[in-house]
Amino acid sequence: MHMAWGITAALNDVSDLFKETLNDNQTQYFVEGSWKDLRITSETIEIKNSEPIQLDVKSTHRGPLVNGDLLRAANVIFTDTIPY
Repeated sequence: MHMAWGITAALNDVSDLFKETLNDNQTQYFVEGSWKDLRITSETIEIKNSEPIQLDVKSTHRGPLVNGDLLRAANVIFTDTIPY
């Protein structure tokens, strides 16, 4: 599969973001009163004229996890909070 991505607008839809609570070793998340295992898949990102990057993608039943600090640094979350 081949894919590329980019940002085409200055505004982002953050209405579908959830703040997840992870256990200490970041292999489980807390939902509905109990700990559930994260789904962890290994992805290889091919980069033209460079070495590929291995990336472990952690996902919940809602979708992949995104680092909230990176979102705030990119001014994606204007209120500095992530909905629950």
